Amino acid sequence: MKEYLNPDKIQQDIANNKISIKDALKLYESILTKSDNEDLRHNVIMSLGNFSVEREEIFKILEISLISDESERIRYASAIILTEKFSDYDISPLLWAIESESSIFFFKNMLNQLDKCKTLNSDILRDKILNKISIHYNLTPLDSKFILDVDYLDYLKFRDELSEFSKKFHPTELEIQELIKENTQLGYKGLSRVRTSQNKYITDLDLNELDEIPDSICNLTKLNTLRISHCNLKKGPQKCPILESLDSLVMVNNDLEFIPNWVINYANQERNIQKYIDEGVITSEAYILVLMEILSGRKCNKINETPNIEHFFSVCYSLNDNGNIIGLYYSNKNLQIGIIPKQICELKYLKELTLTKQKVKEIPDCFIKLQHLKELNLKENKITFVPEKIIQLKNIELVDLRKNPFKNIPNSISNSDRFKI
Repeated sequence: MKEYLNPDKIQQDIANNKISIKDALKLYESILTKSDNEDLRHNVIMSLGNFSVEREEIFKILEISLISDESERIRYASAIILTEKFSDYDISPLLWAIESESSIFFFKNMLNQLDKCKTLNSDILRDKILNKISIHYNLTPLDSKFILDVDYLDYLKFRDELSEFSKKFHPTELEIQELIKENTQLGYKGLSRVRTSQNKYITDLDLNELDEIPDSICNLTKLNTLRISHCNLKKGPQKCPILESLDSLVMVNNDLEFIPNWVINYANQERNIQKYIDEGVITSEAYILVLMEILSGRKCNKINETPNIEHFFSVCYSLNDNGNIIGLYYSNKNLQIGIIPKQICELKYLKELTLTKQKVKEIPDCFIKLQHLKELNLKENKITFVPEKIIQLKNIELVDLRKNPFKNIPNSISNSDRFKI
């Protein structure tokens, strides 16, 4: 019997006529009933999805796994096969399973798959899930879908960290099971990021400690205020017209790998740039100050001379007589921008740039365009590499890069008197 505890071996023997399909199905059923190995049971479910005969028997096996297996992964696999391969069968087992289900993994992945693969009953099943989470979160279906997506990101983070947590704190098996239940079942953790809602629509949102922003944020039609902080953002929607209409946007104290296009578009709106135009900034450069305002959480203050930057807690800027930005200064270690926006390279008359203690990781290559730049202060950041082209800035007099964790510095830069490293 042990030789048949491998689904691949069973399929191979079916193909070689060494075992009948009916006997194979009995073996599969035995594995699902008796094995404690989740991977093995999952392989069985996937194998069952490859059969094109004995449909009634396979349907019953999948139905039992959907309803009774303790693994969310196996319940999900069973549900998908039933949805896609048995769309002409009674869907009441699927509807019952959705009503009884509590797994974040199950709901998130079912919705994704139902959106990708349209079947006879996919809309019914999708609406059933959305209705369930809508009742749970007390939000509209689409707003609930976003909270589910956020909960799923927390779920993935928990799964990644569970092993390391167990090694460090040595919880009992019961404590581990309680942790798993708390972090993998539909709860209210994602709702903690909702500051306000009205008529079941999210209106004020505070996102923190995420590695990505779910694309479903683009479905929050009533969102007015968005604050993103203490995130290590690697992914997120680039285009999101809804978010361009926010009343308030702050993205401060993040580690950013990019600035989404919708943020640039938001910054460039007339209603946002007008205050800087009123202060004398030319229209084409005003949005860059709005962008710095978004990243710092503070309005940019106009000044007339180079400041003692240690005493300034907002972004400061200075202008020439034509309204071009010639100075940009920021050094608040409590409100960090986390990235140097490439849009700064559009400030062709910029002479002084100070961004210290800002968790900046790299100097954009486009800095070569700043041919009027005289002083660049990027002290106390996280920069590991200096683009050699920067030495080609013909007017540069001082580049302060001290207290950065450099891995490699070109000789042309390290040997230059103009660079402090």
